[in-house]
Amino acid sequence: MGFQQEVGSGPFDVALAADGTAWVSNGLGKPPSSVAKYALVNGVLEQQFRRFLGQGLRGLSVDSLGNAWVASQTDSMVYVVRPDGSEIGPFNGGGMKGPWDTAVDGDENVWVANFGPLEPGTNFSGRLTKLCGHARRCPIGKDVGDPISPDNGYTLPSAGNEVLLHNGDPLYGPDRPPSFIPMMRQTGLVIDQAGNIWTINNWKPNFDNDALLNPGGDGIVIFVGLAPPARHH
Repeated sequence: MGFQQEVGSGPFDVALAADGTAWVSNGLGKPPSSVAKYALVNGVLEQQFRRFLGQGLRGLSVDSLGNAWVASQTDSMVYVVRPDGSEIGPFNGGGMKGPWDTAVDGDENVWVANFGPLEPGTNFSGRLTKLCGHARRCPIGKDVGDPISPDNGYTLPSAGNEVLLHNGDPLYGPDRPPSFIPMMRQTGLVIDQAGNIWTINNWKPNFDNDALLNPGGDGIVIFVGLAPPARHH
């Protein structure tokens, strides 16, 4: 079975809620971007609603209240859609730039993997953003959607060491300019049951160079115990 969305909608990610419904982000196709919610009813997949929002939607995750948190890359925002289709936000700050994916931790905080700017010639030092996701668990003075992470987000310093591949070659290859940005453009993250955040270095830092040549990153960055362990529905 399946459901035929509008041709060209460009579905990107899917997440399941505790009630068995499925959320889909649409952002790879032609504008406008949208979030759709589906349910299996009497053996038939039904679209409960489709909400148009954001620009270039990417990854999304669902919290314990059934809200979907979706990364909107082009306008550097995170949008929140309630189970009934109404919208909260959008939100930014805390180092957010070109968000690509989201994940919810055990305290209902929302973590955001950032891809960074798309402008030619730009370098980007990868970072994670942390937003408050539940009003009762926000720090004093914060509300839902407010950034908890520092202004530059959580990142990984190079300590002056050049980034090398597993075989010892420089990131951009022999005789190429060195890179000192170990945490690059992030395209996904998950939180394990020990509270470790696993985030993907999927693109190299210099967008202009990498879009034309080899964009592949150099691996995975793990922030050990940075988040409360994720809860599984």
